[in-house]
Amino acid sequence: MATTLEQVTQEFVNRWSGRGDEKQETQTFWLDLLGNVLGRKNALAETKFEYRTVGNGFIDVLCPDARLLVEQKSSSVDLDKSEIRQGTPVTPVQQALRYAQALPFSLKPSVLCTCNFNRFRFYDLETDPLASGAPVDEFTLDQLPEHVDMLRRIFSRDHSRVVVQQKLSEHAGVLVANLHNALAAQYVNPDDPVSHHSLALLTVRLVFALYAEDAGLFPSDGFSDYVKSYDAGHLRRAIIDLFRVLDTTESERDPYLEDELKHFPYVNGGLFRGSIEIPPFTDEIRDALIHAGEHFSWKNISPVIFGSLMEETLSHDQRRKGGMHYTTVKNIHRLIDPLFLDDLKNELNGILDDSTIGEQARLNRLTKYQDKLAGLKFLDPACGSGNFLTETFLQLRELENKVIAARLHGQGYVDFGQDSDAGSLVKVRIDQFHGIEINDFAVSVAKTALWIAEQQALDDTEDIAGQTLNHLPLHDSGNIVQANALQYDWNELLPGAECSYVMGNPPFIGHISRTGQTAEDMKLVWGKDYDGYLDYATGWHRKASQYLTRSDSAFAFVSTNSVVQGQPVASLFKPLFADGWHIAFAHRTFAWDAQSTDVAHVHVVIIGMRKDTGERLAPPPKAI
Repeated sequence: MATTLEQVTQEFVNRWSGRGDEKQETQTFWLDLLGNVLGRKNALAETKFEYRTVGNGFIDVLCPDARLLVEQKSSSVDLDKSEIRQGTPVTPVQQALRYAQALPFSLKPSVLCTCNFNRFRFYDLETDPLASGAPVDEFTLDQLPEHVDMLRRIFSRDHSRVVVQQKLSEHAGVLVANLHNALAAQYVNPDDPVSHHSLALLTVRLVFALYAEDAGLFPSDGFSDYVKSYDAGHLRRAIIDLFRVLDTTESERDPYLEDELKHFPYVNGGLFRGSIEIPPFTDEIRDALIHAGEHFSWKNISPVIFGSLMEETLSHDQRRKGGMHYTTVKNIHRLIDPLFLDDLKNELNGILDDSTIGEQARLNRLTKYQDKLAGLKFLDPACGSGNFLTETFLQLRELENKVIAARLHGQGYVDFGQDSDAGSLVKVRIDQFHGIEINDFAVSVAKTALWIAEQQALDDTEDIAGQTLNHLPLHDSGNIVQANALQYDWNELLPGAECSYVMGNPPFIGHISRTGQTAEDMKLVWGKDYDGYLDYATGWHRKASQYLTRSDSAFAFVSTNSVVQGQPVASLFKPLFADGWHIAFAHRTFAWDAQSTDVAHVHVVIIGMRKDTGERLAPPPKAI
């Protein structure tokens, strides 16, 4: 007879009744609860125990995807009693909140739990951000069978970080699409190359302004209030004036500038540089801008999702024609983790956990490690909206923030001087990240996604430093260029001798679907080795193998699984192996789930290649 949820829950209660040592049993307790009661098959992989915070504290239990943080205490501890932590008395929930506020956005919880093995308390940070009110649910271990639905909701798919971000993407995507479509309707010919480029830039500029007012770069609601102060007939001229001000330093501005424009800062970065074609504004455009500002909070939007949702404004026909698909964060990590991120994380953990070295030696190693992060250079030669570059930047800045916290000895404060500039502390910059993309709209989106990622990473650094940092003006992100990557010389953007890693998701175009242009591109890259059967994506493999010259460099691409099937196998890999490359890692075929409402019904592989003397992880591929 099948075991019911009530039975397994009661068995859990029986096993843990009268037990509870924080140091010895926290992990066993929660893995038992998650695995045996909630049926989480990958409970250990989904859960972080003793997760180190930027203040050198340790979170007892962190479930990032379920957005849950647990402050666990021994059974003898009163959950209402304060204890001294980092010099101040805090209750368990106050301690949990402190940890939550120090986490980067990608790990921030929406639910806090305090638990002493015998009693559970849950706090909803979405309705009570400071966890200052009564818990939304509280029960004893004996009462768990009647309250297990609380835990099931927390670990349900609808509550997961991935699904919440997807819903966020869909909501924002609708707002952007409505705005974009209303603007496009006002152009004489929106498909004209000049007009299309202007439409792309105008959409991105307006969305960045919406983000800036929510993120504190502009005065709160400053852009929305500015839009509301004009009727549709005068809004076009007002927007042109605003763009000009945003691209002008305060010292060069008109001394008689109107008060409504004076409070907007100089942005720089090239986002508002130069004039573009701006059509007349209508009531529909004005209403779409106001609605987007009032009904959505842009501050905490994932910049990786930002790229995807902005790409949603492209027609499905145009996306399919170009073979473009947009990668989920999960799939990005399938590539970047084995390519470089796992090694970087392990290296940092080794420094932080090494008990054999003195404090000064540790600081020296941390400084050297941070310099290493700042010295890495990345190229995505099919970058689309910049998802691989943006996620990689965020991951490197997360590692750097851990270094900064460790170098500050967990003091949480450092004096940057009068200018409060993070330049002396933050070394990882967006100019380490390079991209090539054929679509001009995607180029604009990729640059803006990196800028937003930079702002959010600085927010996390501020939490560590305990001081406000300068967020503006933006750095110029001219390292994303519009070009046909198979015709363009990558060395013009980033010399191959300086590039650490090449990565990305080239277009999914099989040899059957090739056009005259794609065939010419392939002949250019492969030369006499082109046999007509190779997928378009293999052009990126070949070009990367010829571009990278450092002995420690590597590349990895997502490709349709046809590249490891039948005749194309030898055509692709034989020349690469002949040049000294070998397979460092690979993912077997899996179904592609694009972060787009237009899911790509394809199956892909991920292949990573190195040209060093390391031992091969896999033998040369065979046709499968």
